[in-house]
Amino acid sequence: MTKSFSCKDVGIDCTWSTTHESEEAIMSMAKEHVSLVHKEIELSPENYCKFKSLIREADKPRKRVSKDSKKVA
Repeated sequence: MTKSFSCKDVGIDCTWSTTHESEEAIMSMAKEHVSLVHKEIELSPENYCKFKSLIREADKPRKRVSKDSKKVA
């Protein structure tokens, strides 16, 4: 089943998104994107887990980080 992830899911004002069948591939692409475009974001174990928890099935509605919740560090 195809899965999806985007920067907007994490609360980042960025249009980047990716889809893939593998969560590992999505996380690999996300790590590369963060290191190239969002250098201010530390991909700490906590952020990595937060990002991974926001991966969803591509045909389901997105669950985004609310504006009231803790932002990505």
